[in-house]
Amino acid sequence: MLVKLAVLTLAVFATEMASDSVAGKWIAQTPAREGGMTETEFLFKVRENQLTGTVTSAGTTWEIQEGSTDGAQLEFLIVVRMGPREVRMRHTGVLDGNRIKFKRVLEDFARTFEFEAHRKD
Repeated sequence: MLVKLAVLTLAVFATEMASDSVAGKWIAQTPAREGGMTETEFLFKVRENQLTGTVTSAGTTWEIQEGSTDGAQLEFLIVVRMGPREVRMRHTGVLDGNRIKFKRVLEDFARTFEFEAHRKD
């Protein structure tokens, strides 16, 4: 019984550590509208499994919405205004040490982009 309790405690601790380790500043080169790349900063805050924070690119900052973490997995949404239209950008990612492998889906356009973010020192 004691061994089972120890294993369960370690599993919960490892999950919490993975979620907490995503907290902080991350930098990525992300796809831009005109086909180029732009530097994007992600500022993540984690409380339990809820992910909040901001995404900043080209001088504009967006609030993270619908954010969550589950171990090394994270997911969130940002809504970007492009002229009269709002574009929903769904992000999913996998934490791997000091990098996050992201997939960004532009929901209204069914377009997907992949990129990596690296922890900012």
